[in-house]
Amino acid sequence: MVDIKNFIPGNPRTRLAAVLITLSLLAAIAINSAANRASWVWSAARDLSAGHAIEGADLKRVKVNLYDVAGKYSSSNSPVLGWHLTRSIQIGEIIPVAALTHQGTTVTTQSLPLRVSRPDMPIDLAPGQRVDLYALSPTTAQAAFDPLLAFANATIESVDQKSKDMGGDIGIVVAIPKSAMLQVVEAIASARVLVVRNAF
Repeated sequence: MVDIKNFIPGNPRTRLAAVLITLSLLAAIAINSAANRASWVWSAARDLSAGHAIEGADLKRVKVNLYDVAGKYSSSNSPVLGWHLTRSIQIGEIIPVAALTHQGTTVTTQSLPLRVSRPDMPIDLAPGQRVDLYALSPTTAQAAFDPLLAFANATIESVDQKSKDMGGDIGIVVAIPKSAMLQVVEAIASARVLVVRNAF
């Protein structure tokens, strides 16, 4: 049997150096192995709104390690051009398969701008998140408190960072299906709008 001590000098510092070199080699092998398991997927090259038909300029090919969830994201080998988004996608975000739909089944959306009082929305609201819109009576009288669900599961397209930083009302843009737009506008026309983040 080969005695490993014969291959490592007796100096403690030399032995420590040999151990550190061995650990570095093992770490390099592990990193290389993880890199080889990474997948090429599509990410958004710019902010994309719900209902948008994907074009070549919208996509960026990136290599990431998704482990067991790789199948939930669009492979760069998948033909996604012409497909529509069911929700907004932020720049740099990996495009989920669940956010894609064939052009024949897409829902046409319109962009609804809103100004919302700071206490009436999550301060960390971001594009791509889903929200429910409630219309409240503008009066503060308790007797007049009668909330109305104006629209459920809308998508945030953008948040005005300038108005957010300045204080006061915050400007947001929400994607609403075209078929429901008139109903939503009528519901919030003379109301105070409450934006509630949807957990789903």
